[in-house]
Amino acid sequence: LDLASANANPRIEAPIGSILVVRAAAGDVEIVAEGGLTAATPAKAAARPDAPEPAPKASTAGSNTETRLKLTGDARAAIVGPAGRTRLDIAAIADRPPTIGLREPPQRNHRGSLTVLYRLDDDYGVVSAEAHVSHPGLEGQLPSRRPLGEPPRTPLALGPNPGGLGEAQSIADLADHPWGGAEVDLTLTAADDAGNVGRSETVRLVLPQRAFVKPLARALVEQRRKLALAPDDKGRVVSAIEALLVAPEKFDPDAAHYLGLRIAARRLVRARSNADLLDVADLLWEMALRIEYGDLSQAERDLRAAQQALREALQRGAP
Repeated sequence: LDLASANANPRIEAPIGSILVVRAAAGDVEIVAEGGLTAATPAKAAARPDAPEPAPKASTAGSNTETRLKLTGDARAAIVGPAGRTRLDIAAIADRPPTIGLREPPQRNHRGSLTVLYRLDDDYGVVSAEAHVSHPGLEGQLPSRRPLGEPPRTPLALGPNPGGLGEAQSIADLADHPWGGAEVDLTLTAADDAGNVGRSETVRLVLPQRAFVKPLARALVEQRRKLALAPDDKGRVVSAIEALLVAPEKFDPDAAHYLGLRIAARRLVRARSNADLLDVADLLWEMALRIEYGDLSQAERDLRAAQQALREALQRGAP
């Protein structure tokens, strides 16, 4: 808006979060704002906590200077300069939260990953999306009251259309998480630049898990999952591990597995904190991998890490 040619007080509609930019080519310009206009950058001096918030007021002087004010609601701005005076009435347009929803049920893959197909929508665009897992429990039972570990959170690829909108899909590799094989709630979220968050409907599903063939490895992974979902019942896990120690000749010729089980049982009996329990869960997982894959377990993990890094790069639009 050119003040020199303005003959009326215009009324403008703009989305919440918009920035009002006032540029002065020469002379002094004074801006007095009322309502939902605040300085776009915080003031350097900190105000007293009990001081009332003043109405935004900014002055620019000299040539080629500008003032920026952020729109947070309906507002009015009086702008006075050498060329005249005008008043802007600004009607704020609410920024709706994004919407995200599953296009079809998530698909479990043979390598333990989960393919998620979804649709993103928003009035201006989204900046991020995630898959959240919560309320784990043994299949067919109530969710755990106090599961161990942090829930897995997987970033999702944005849509191919401008603003990250449209249909998209992501592959979530959650097979190595302690909750693998448990029933969980899966919820997708999407966030826009203003911080609004939209959520999909929550679906209940069985989280994929890595497939183990050797009986001892499968038994250790099962006890790891039970420990993660019911840490208060660690005594049952101790009893299960001790039962595996009844016939040490079954471990011949690898005595390391037998010794590892003894160490795990002893640490679990002495565990006094969640950190101690997580250490035992990690030990059971490492033993299961070595029993199943031998010296190839580290190479397998490195390969899966490289695959995940490549997948995330492609989802971010890397060439």
